Amino acid sequence: MAPGSSNAEKLLQIEKTLKKKGLSITNQRRMIIAEILRSGSHFDIESLAAAMRLKNPKTARATVYRTVKILTDAGMVKKEMFGETHSHYEVMEQEHGHFVCTSCGKIVELSCSTLERFLTTLVKTHDFTIGHHSIELFGICGKCKQKRRRGAG
Repeated sequence: MAPGSSNAEKLLQIEKTLKKKGLSITNQRRMIIAEILRSGSHFDIESLAAAMRLKNPKTARATVYRTVKILTDAGMVKKEMFGETHSHYEVMEQEHGHFVCTSCGKIVELSCSTLERFLTTLVKTHDFTIGHHSIELFGICGKCKQKRRRGAG
């Protein structure tokens, strides 16, 4: 998906892709996809299902799970674990990594030219083609570092 596209454009693009794969676009599926796009960041299925039930009590949890699985299988949503026991998801716009705070759980997207140059060098050095990647760097965010300093002082 093109970075910077509006949610309406992204929704149309997702619908076209699903139709090409022979999948129908039900009203519930459209509402779930719209909610995912509205979230604007990482989400977990339980939170998504709860948000959908608030908007439409008829939305079954199983429908949310199936829709996210379909989007993941189609490569439009990416599943990440971030060192936790439950999965997080995000809409795929471009490959990037993440900083994950092991104290508060904050997730910061990491996308920079240095990372891209590093991956390009690795690909050339090892004669390897990357289909997709997952880079998570775990540590402590600035806010948690400050809290620790105040607590230690």
